[in-house]
Parts: sequence; C-alpha cells; structure tokens
Amino acid sequence: MKKPKKEAVEETTEQKKGKEVKKLEKQGWIVASIAAGIIIIVLCAFFYAQSSNHFKYIGLDFEKTRMGEIILYRTNVPIIKNNALTELLTIDFRNNPKSLENIDVNLISEKIKLLSNNLTYISYNKSLKICEDNGLAAANLGGFLFQIGINAKGVIDDIDYINNTNLLYANCNTNPYNSVIYITNGDETKIEQTNVNCYKIIVKDCEILKATEKFQLELVEEYMHTLYNF
Repeated sequence: MKKPKKEAVEETTEQKKGKEVKKLEKQGWIVASIAAGIIIIVLCAFFYAQSSNHFKYIGLDFEKTRMGEIILYRTNVPIIKNNALTELLTIDFRNNPKSLENIDVNLISEKIKLLSNNLTYISYNKSLKICEDNGLAAANLGGFLFQIGINAKGVIDDIDYINNTNLLYANCNTNPYNSVIYITNGDETKIEQTNVNCYKIIVKDCEILKATEKFQLELVEEYMHTLYNF
C-alpha cells in the first residue's frame, strides 16, 4: 500500500511542475501579446501622423511642418526649362490648401494670366478693413509673385491719399496695359476677374490670408496642369 502512495505523490509533483511551466508559458504569451499590441499601436500612430503630415494636392506633395508656433504647409514646385528640371521652388502656405477649396474663383478667361513683361500692380481699396494678417498677406503675395518671375508693386486706390505719399494710384480701370490684383472688402471671400487684366481678391471678415493664398494656389495649379496635364 505504501508504493502506490509514493507514486501518487510523485505524479502530483510532476503535475505541479507541468502546471507551473504552462503558467509561465501563458504569462510569457500574455506579456509578448501586450508588447506586440503596444508596438502595433505606436507604429499605427506613427504612420497616421506621417500620412496626416504628408498629402498630395494639385499634383504636388505637401508637408505639414512647424516653425516654432507657426504651422506651415510646404511644397516644392518643379521648374522645368528646355525639358529639364532646373530647380525646385519652395512655397509655404499658412492655410491647408484643401481648406481653401470652398473659395469661389470666377474667371472670364480660361485661366489667370499675369502680364510678365509689364509691372503687375497689387492695389488696395482705401476702405479695406484693417486686420492682423494684412501685412503678412501682402508680403507673402508679393514674395510669391517675385518667386514666379512677376514684377509686382503695391499701390493704393485712393487718389487723395497718394497726393501726400510716394505710393502709386491704380485700380482696374486706370492701367489697361498692366495686370492689376485688386484687394477689397466684400460679403463673401472669393476671386473674380472683372476684365482681361484685372483680378479682384474680395475679402470677408479679415480672411485676407485665405483669399491671397487661394489666388496663389490657382496660379500654381494652372502651372502644374500645363506641366503635367493632370
């Protein structure tokens, strides 16, 4: 009767050892599964952040980047001359280009065409609302036009004001041989072509930066369409 008892004790010990091994294996699988899950979540978050910071629009690759507290949407426009890539033109936008799609562009011509052989005037209506982004919009628009080879000059549509300053006077009716970009107030932010050489950027509620960047995007899109016929 003693031998069977010994065997029973030995079997119980082996069973305990087996259970401990299985328990450790199970815990190992749990830890490994949790670690794998964390890695997957981190990778998904990383790729989501990358995909949300990089997107394609109007045939160009845009990158959402940050300069201190300022968020920029940056793209590089290929400049092709004699069927060869000569340079990449870097352009920064403050607004996500996709968010500007709701701004209407009404043209009487097929596309926006600025006369590159003559001076282009950026004319400001004398009653244009004073807003925080006015100076930034003016600087960015002027810098953009310079980048694409357009010689532009800021003027004002106020003949009384210019008598006491060195600013030039111009509007859509005064300079038929120059392109005029006329910035004024309105009930809706939009872009309108009023005659062959005049484009009105109409601004509602201080949306001047959105309006001017939409104008810039239209010029870039037309260039890309001509380049790649997308």
